[in-house]
Amino acid sequence: MDKIINLSVEQQHFIEVALSGKNILVDACIGSGKTTAIQQLCAAYPSRKKILYLTYNKLLKLDAKAKIHQRNITVTNYHGFAYMLLRSCGESAGMPDLIQKVLRVKPYDPLL
Repeated sequence: MDKIINLSVEQQHFIEVALSGKNILVDACIGSGKTTAIQQLCAAYPSRKKILYLTYNKLLKLDAKAKIHQRNITVTNYHGFAYMLLRSCGESAGMPDLIQKVLRVKPYDPLL
């Protein structure tokens, strides 16, 4: 039996805004319910739409991947995303320069 999850007003608003078609940036402290809200959003989001879930580091990425299993979701961290973007347009950079190079090159994003 599925566990009933009671979302806060803020979490419900976040989901409503995302489902209306707007891009969402969630920035909140540890334990505030970000992953829970994102899990609920992913379950409600149409499977034909794509979701990009960016995390701060590899550990958070692995945690999110363990909790979210829909196929229309790309879960990665900022550096992994920058690497994918650069690679998609035939560019490369070392780890310290990935994000700065993405900002300079501005590659097309094939994931979204």
